[in-house]
Amino acid sequence: MTLRPLFLLLMAAAAAGFSGCAAPPEDPNATAFQAPLIYPAPVTRPGGGGTGKWAPLPRKDGSEYVQVIGDLEDIVSFYGFSSAVAPEIKNFDDMAALMVMDSSLGFRNLERGQILGVPVLWFEKTAADTGPGAPGLAELLKVKPRRSDAVYKVRTRGVFLFQPGPQPRFVTIACARTSAHGEIGALYESQFRAWLTGIVERCFL
Repeated sequence: MTLRPLFLLLMAAAAAGFSGCAAPPEDPNATAFQAPLIYPAPVTRPGGGGTGKWAPLPRKDGSEYVQVIGDLEDIVSFYGFSSAVAPEIKNFDDMAALMVMDSSLGFRNLERGQILGVPVLWFEKTAADTGPGAPGLAELLKVKPRRSDAVYKVRTRGVFLFQPGPQPRFVTIACARTSAHGEIGALYESQFRAWLTGIVERCFL
């Protein structure tokens, strides 16, 4: 099976609200426990030119929070989402091998690591974005829309995780920033790491 069809199976929802995935094991003799996946709102921390306040956005099978720095020409997003895994994926090693098999999905600098002893696969991704942004987003956030004639850089850094249990999950947790300069910045990198560590501690230990 090629990477792309299998990846689509892994990320069945492939979009990124609060999501609980714990369920009673089908086998009455099974004792495995699986914590619900919950992505809480990040801590409000002023700095970096913004108010530090995070606004929730709807996201299928997960949660997303955004912080606007001035207007939609500079916006930071923290998000997490999950999907069921294909039967072939039994553990983190299987998942990691799948993700590094093919670079066609655009993920760069894939690197194994650990957070509180939990294995993670770090990734980065860059892209270009044009136009006024997602429809209705400026109105929802009560900010000035982006210019329609500019090109913005989207930089994303995050992790892939495998949550074992009666219903194994493929989990993505990431930070993205859309701006003219194309950098996430040390302030938001630090805040994201703290947010990510809290989720790992709550849902994977």
